[in-house]
Amino acid sequence: MIRFTCECGRELQAPEEYAGKQAACPNCQRVNAVPLGDRPAPASEGVQVPRAQAPTEGVQADRPDEPLPERDEPRPRRRAREDDREPRAAPATSGKAVTSAILGALSVFCFVILFFLGLPAIILGALAIKDIGRNERALGGRGLAITGLVLGIVGSLLGIGLVVVVLLGGAMVPAVFKVREAAARMNSSNNIKQMGLALHNYESTYNGLPEKGAICDKAGKPLLSWRVAILPYIEQNNLFKQFRLDEPWDSAHNKRLLPMMPKTYVISGSKKAPEGMTYYRAFIGRGAIFDPTLGRQPRIADIADGTSNTLWIVEAAEPVEWTRPDDLPFDADGPLPPLGGHFRGGFNVGMADGSVRFVSEKTPEATIRAMITRSGAEVVDLP
Repeated sequence: MIRFTCECGRELQAPEEYAGKQAACPNCQRVNAVPLGDRPAPASEGVQVPRAQAPTEGVQADRPDEPLPERDEPRPRRRAREDDREPRAAPATSGKAVTSAILGALSVFCFVILFFLGLPAIILGALAIKDIGRNERALGGRGLAITGLVLGIVGSLLGIGLVVVVLLGGAMVPAVFKVREAAARMNSSNNIKQMGLALHNYESTYNGLPEKGAICDKAGKPLLSWRVAILPYIEQNNLFKQFRLDEPWDSAHNKRLLPMMPKTYVISGSKKAPEGMTYYRAFIGRGAIFDPTLGRQPRIADIADGTSNTLWIVEAAEPVEWTRPDDLPFDADGPLPPLGGHFRGGFNVGMADGSVRFVSEKTPEATIRAMITRSGAEVVDLP
């Protein structure tokens, strides 16, 4: 046995076959060179071996009978290559998940027709998620199942919303139509009231209504409609000043003003007039308020039947250019021109006292004739 002392002061011994080799002290892990033979050798100075390679087996303190075996460097374990591993089979996609995704997509993108597919998509998606959770190694497609489930819910909600809209819409359409028609009818009534008040103001200013229902030249030829004459009294004085009152309605200058028709002359009923045309017209003829046979301006005092029984503005069935002096002809022995057609059940008329009345479509023609004449002494009895 070879005995030697470590620098830490620990007495060490090693078999003679370890002479000249290096070993680590079990006490301080310092690397020492085993001396040759019985001649003591000082511990190696400045010679260091990494601790992972410094052998400590066989280096003993105070145990001279046990040999110190030489330690071999540990061989690294060989990692298993990917080629050596047995390939794992990919899990099969769940058929329920695929079907759920397809049905869900159809229920969303074709919900108007196929919204009912949303419910089976929800059921199959839930079943697929449950099956995949039980055996994830054998079944895949969780993403498809979730997609089908979500799309099925969305498609079902869209379908339910569509049904609700259809049911409510079917019940609400008639009500909405009635409300809109009532509003349009009220708007037309207000328009006629404004025109009636304007005719009263015109009569007060000029001591009479427009002769022949128009602005006439010196020879008595109608040039522009009474609708142009009352423009200053419906807050359209600026438009009135643009007309050349000594030229007809279709002159090059006056015709350019047709598109500037005031909203007061527009009926927002079921029939829409072309641009620059209106359905509000008056009756002109022997016995009517606008009577061309008078040879002068008619006056409200000429209405012997009473202003509340005589009409002067009506919703006609045929439109006319609003500046054109062309109104409804009245002949006591001839047929009446077509009236109304804008609202269900009848039409609005403006009475000479400024009021507006709704005349039923069932009103006898004789009653309407009595309302047109200014001094026929007829009894007007509207239903």
